Amino acid sequence: VLVEQVEVRPRRAALAEFGYTVAELGRTVELMLEGKTVTLLHVGQRTYPVVLRLDGAARADLATLRALPVGATADRRLRLGDVADVGVTLTSNELKRENATRRIAVHHNVQGRSISQVVTEVEAALAPIRRGLPAGYAVRVVGQFEAQQRAQRVILLLSVLSLLAVGVVLFWHFGSLNLVLQTLANVPPALLGGAIAILLSGQDVSVASLVGFISLSGIATRNKILLLDHYLHLMREEGEEFSEAMIRRAGQERIVPVLMTALTSGIALIPLVWSPNQPGRELLYPVATVILGGLVMTTLMDLLLTPGLFWRCGRRVSEQVLAGSAELPSHGPVFPVQEVPR
Repeated sequence: VLVEQVEVRPRRAALAEFGYTVAELGRTVELMLEGKTVTLLHVGQRTYPVVLRLDGAARADLATLRALPVGATADRRLRLGDVADVGVTLTSNELKRENATRRIAVHHNVQGRSISQVVTEVEAALAPIRRGLPAGYAVRVVGQFEAQQRAQRVILLLSVLSLLAVGVVLFWHFGSLNLVLQTLANVPPALLGGAIAILLSGQDVSVASLVGFISLSGIATRNKILLLDHYLHLMREEGEEFSEAMIRRAGQERIVPVLMTALTSGIALIPLVWSPNQPGRELLYPVATVILGGLVMTTLMDLLLTPGLFWRCGRRVSEQVLAGSAELPSHGPVFPVQEVPR
């Protein structure tokens, strides 16, 4: 905000003529305008500073300021107007600094639109202004948008690390890179479903929606593990051969758990998606939208993509996994149990 401010600009030539320096003039003007505590007044248990300075009316009147005595020579008294230009200028009411540079902040709030859309329009409007700025000046869009961009970069990095960690755990569980890739094949369709849900709901990708994508990746891999484990269980424990009949049987036996998982999660999210403008749902609505859209897509993939992918790519790896597990006791070590006589 620009406010009026009294400016005293020394004339160095005039000061030198009378044998004064800018520092001496500055101390005198500071004493008159800002004041100086000359003593303390004790009244009972309270202490009051006694400040010596001009009164408010004199400090606000330019003619009075120009007539202030600031020194004397052998033949005359120097006044402030003789050695300095006194006037009123417009200046900022507050000077803020960041990284050792001055900063002027222009604040605004966004309502009814996404921050990214508004920032895109602001950047387009600032482009010609940036080209005309003198050296040393810059315009940046910061605040919540900058924090959101920083959070998105952190979440993307953590997402990559999470997928790597999931891959390591899956490899430890299955012992096969083929089955690990089959499990992770459910993640892209799930993410696609979440992206379609965001597009249909008219939202933009935000930090909350990225959290929903991470949760969705876990749900997609969990359902895929249920089916792959059951395929291997039927072949290992029940003697089923690798065939279309075995894959159909596994799908029929696991369709209920898969659908129940999707339905319970989806029904719980419907209230959040149905009333997005309710107070307190600003963060939950994007998360619920992503997870609900991804649940629909990943459930369809569990019923369609998973059986076909395992039939096409799982024969050899199933034989290898079963051959490796056959070398180990299927039910763990057996300990003899002795009956204790009564």
